[in-house]
Amino acid sequence: MKRIISKSIVKLVIFDLDGTITRSPNIWKHLHSKLGTWKWAKNYAQKYRNGEISYEEWAKLDCSLWKGTKLEKILQITSEIKYFDGATETIDRLKKAGIKVGIVSAGLSFLAEKVGKDLNVDVVMSNDLKISNDVITGEIETKVSIDNKKTIIQDIAQSMSLTMSEVVVVGDHVFDLPKEAGLKIAFNPRHTEAENAADFIVRGEDLMEIFKIIKANTKF
Repeated sequence: MKRIISKSIVKLVIFDLDGTITRSPNIWKHLHSKLGTWKWAKNYAQKYRNGEISYEEWAKLDCSLWKGTKLEKILQITSEIKYFDGATETIDRLKKAGIKVGIVSAGLSFLAEKVGKDLNVDVVMSNDLKISNDVITGEIETKVSIDNKKTIIQDIAQSMSLTMSEVVVVGDHVFDLPKEAGLKIAFNPRHTEAENAADFIVRGEDLMEIFKIIKANTKF
């Protein structure tokens, strides 16, 4: 627990996906590792980190390495990714309390939509790999990047006629935790920036700790 805040009403909880709901910290790297393309992908990742290319340019280059891969193979790989303990129960309890639940991920829709369906999530936003005849084309529609996550979360709240003070955000990176949110929870934060942005920090493998914090520090 990082700091005490006044209780606010919560009507929407937005989760990050990779490393927050799922145990795989990065679906992009996970796929590259399974498909044998990481040795090339890591060069594109370095160019992005160096500021040589934009997120959108990186995403296009990155997924171009999967061109020609059968959709069946991608789905098989994503089906093997496990959830953190308590994922189903946490989201079920939030929804039973009348709270909407969303996933906003800079990862890939194959995984995000599967998780959204498995856990009965209300809204899912992620990035779409293009498919033709059940084969990956190597193209992508980038909807969510680390640069626009805050805007997307704000847009989702607005579409539900909510203010950001009524939104709880959960994630492992600083860009998952916009300061405008009513409650910010860092789950196994990967950098000190995420720790500093969070109202509460949770370490471990049980997402029910997230529910306990929300229940104790907000009004349903």
